[in-house]
This record gives sequence, structure tokens and C-alpha cells, in this order.
Amino acid sequence: MEKLQARILFLLLFLALPHLVKSQFRLSLESGAAFSQYNDVRVPNGESNSWTLFSLQDDFKPTTTAFSDWK
Repeated sequence: MEKLQARILFLLLFLALPHLVKSQFRLSLESGAAFSQYNDVRVPNGESNSWTLFSLQDDFKPTTTAFSDWK
């Protein structure tokens, strides 16, 4: 029971303290999906005009990944 009371007290202080000191509370949330569609890369070969061409998507098989960030 003491843990519950401590959590409630912490929550009340967390919510009331910014108002008491006339400050602001700000929370920034982001989320989305990271995916790869067209990633062809050309790497120069020294002084010549030849290029090594490879595909980041075809050669490495990337998968769609979810991300989230909060501050």
C-alpha cells in the first residue's frame, strides 16, 4: 500500500509542481515507419570514369521498421 501512496504522491507533485513554480511542462512524441524504396548507389573507381553500381535495397534486403521517439 505504501508503494501506491508514493506513486500517487509523485504523480500529484509531478503535475502540480510546474504550476506552482510558474513553469511549463512539454512532451514531444514522434512515431512512424522507416522503409526503403529506391537506393541505387554508384561508387567511383579511382581516376577512371567507371562506376560500381549496387542497390542497397536488393543487396541487403531491408525490412520496414517502426520507430518512436519522445523527449
